[in-house]
Amino acid sequence: MRTIKKININKIKFSIITLFALFLASCSGRTIKIYHNDTSKVDDGGICGGCLKAFFNKNNLYIKNVNVKSLTLKNQILLIQKKIILTQSNIEPDDSYYEYVLIHKKDTLFSDSRLEFWRYKNFGVYYKPDNKIKKVIQKNF
Repeated sequence: MRTIKKININKIKFSIITLFALFLASCSGRTIKIYHNDTSKVDDGGICGGCLKAFFNKNNLYIKNVNVKSLTLKNQILLIQKKIILTQSNIEPDDSYYEYVLIHKKDTLFSDSRLEFWRYKNFGVYYKPDNKIKKVIQKNF
């Protein structure tokens, strides 16, 4: 009798731990890290395509970052990334200026100040997301 109770308690503990782990995994899967370069505070403060690592310089006072949990934003980022990968006429980005970086898991997208030109790796595409997405990104800065 005690063995059966012990087994049931272990099953219940395992189930609770599993559900908790799934909950954490689902929440972290929609977290987007957004970096923003505030060019309004500095003349010629834009970050060009050749210097994208500047977004991740911790000493840069004009770069702010936030974590945003939004399933809609995550899906939009995946759509833009897919569009860049699948588009036959990708634009090879020149030394354009970038103001936003959006990171989901290990994927990094760079965008201009209008959130209309998107860069993924060494390819780019013009894509205008709806205003709802722009507001989600811009309201944090």
